[in-house]
Amino acid sequence: MRLRLAILVLGAAVAGHASAQTADTRAYDDRLRASMAGVTSFQGPMDGGWTLRAGDQDLYVFQLFDRNGVVDGAWRDPRRPGALEASGFLDQVERRADGLTLRMGGRVANLKLDAEGRLAGDLTEADRTVAVTLRRRSR
Repeated sequence: MRLRLAILVLGAAVAGHASAQTADTRAYDDRLRASMAGVTSFQGPMDGGWTLRAGDQDLYVFQLFDRNGVVDGAWRDPRRPGALEASGFLDQVERRADGLTLRMGGRVANLKLDAEGRLAGDLTEADRTVAVTLRRRSR
């Protein structure tokens, strides 16, 4: 994620100086752009930041990594800031054609694509099940 941001910032700075560039500088910039395209080509559709919500309450925040069809990542519970057990790595992510299942420390989120293309379903934690939606955080 940091590499992608650094490449984007550098790319924007370079693009701003395009009129004063030499042929060597332009060739170097072209190589940077090609490298950025190569890095982002490995990212799948689930790559990035996501929030699991019940109604208008954020339950969990995820940073997912989708590489070559394999999804993994980390989670954080924004309802318990600073608590040691309020974050961790996902135990398992199961991607299906119709949705996704996230498992983390005894909690299970079963999500399916709805008619509008959103991921919605339920979260079971501590013998309680609630309706949830998974939405991408703004980039």
